[in-house]
Amino acid sequence: GPAAAAPAGAPKKNGEGTYDVLLASMKAGQVTEITPTNIKKWGDAVQEKIDGKDYFTIIVDYTTKTMFGDFDVQAQARIGVDGRVEKWIYTGSGEVVP
Repeated sequence: GPAAAAPAGAPKKNGEGTYDVLLASMKAGQVTEITPTNIKKWGDAVQEKIDGKDYFTIIVDYTTKTMFGDFDVQAQARIGVDGRVEKWIYTGSGEVVP
């Protein structure tokens, strides 16, 4: 079906279906485990209040390499009201992504 309209001020997908704000965060080294090439799916921007703070969150599905082989993982980018990625969190454990 058609994509839901993003909330006002939400990060927008670019022509490739990725997010410039997330690509900039990866390029700046905020996360080393997630790269544009290992992301399988880019989620939609959602407005959420987490621990009393307002964020736009975007979930990405990606493959990570470990000493036990490749694993499919999901992480959430939390984008603050200033439009910058504040942190990347594993959706399962809530731990910060390296």
